[in-house]
Amino acid sequence: MKNDAGKDDILRFIYDEMSPDEIAEAETRLQIDSEFRDMHDDIKDVQEELDKLRCSPSDALLSSIMRYARQSKPTDQRVVSK
Repeated sequence: MKNDAGKDDILRFIYDEMSPDEIAEAETRLQIDSEFRDMHDDIKDVQEELDKLRCSPSDALLSSIMRYARQSKPTDQRVVSK
């Protein structure tokens, strides 16, 4: 994207990280600037696709974690000084 400042503004707009005045400016810009609107739509599409992705750990990893969690832990043998 040739306009990184515009991209930053769009990301802040999409993730609700703008002040009310900045939101109003971005909404106006979306209506009048087709390049800004196209970037917004592209980024919004990517965000929606990423939100659909779900990753789960493998069964082997879960088994490994459970084995580790079941191991007995040595008692803390430290002496507390008075």
